Amino acid sequence: MTAIFSDMHRTGLPRLLIVGDVALFREGIHAALKRTGQFDLAGSLTIDEALPAVSGGAVDVVVLDTSRRRAFDHARRLLDASPGLGIVAFGVSEVDDALACAEVGVRAFVGEDGTIDTICEAAALAAQGLSACPPGLTAR
Repeated sequence: MTAIFSDMHRTGLPRLLIVGDVALFREGIHAALKRTGQFDLAGSLTIDEALPAVSGGAVDVVVLDTSRRRAFDHARRLLDASPGLGIVAFGVSEVDDALACAEVGVRAFVGEDGTIDTICEAAALAAQGLSACPPGLTAR
């Protein structure tokens, strides 16, 4: 399946883009978020595909797969392209990873045991410029 991206924007909903290296993760999260109806979904892209989309200001929030180490560089590149972008890091498993994300500028975190509902909550907060960290990750 090819990457999904739409530059159409429905008024009133935060514009959200899923970014990651693993197509299955991206597409699965895209499909699940679409069912919620809580976001205007821009698509599901790799980092190289996503950079032009975020630099144009067409995206409010990125849900970023952090299951691979290079995700921290991806977050940095996304924020360089759009400094006000809200980023939700999902799949965060260790305190060191969460700290590395926070140092880059990631606003919200969803741990390995997070659900679509958790991603929705974190993305809604990030779209408002707020931060979110799950209690389990905070405790660690």
